[in-house]
Amino acid sequence: MPDISRTYVYYLVMGFVVAENYTAHRLWTFKDHAIPKNSMGRYLIISTAAIILNAAIFWFGHNIIKVYDLYMVFFAGLAVPIFTYTGHRWYTFKRI
Repeated sequence: MPDISRTYVYYLVMGFVVAENYTAHRLWTFKDHAIPKNSMGRYLIISTAAIILNAAIFWFGHNIIKVYDLYMVFFAGLAVPIFTYTGHRWYTFKRI
């Protein structure tokens, strides 16, 4: 296997995932919506907010209120998709 930094590979994969998810949402999930000109920037804002929300939920639950970490992963796994769908529905790919 080539000697490539795992961190570099991680960022490449994350870039691919972001591009793939944006395209899938644009072409499938919200296909009946007109696409605003700045939808990629809006997508990145919602995605970044979702990452922060996920980390905050886990950190607060596990470190502050001392809930078992697997429960917090499960709870964040329920909360964050609701946040991202709502954010993309009403902000990223809003009807014009």
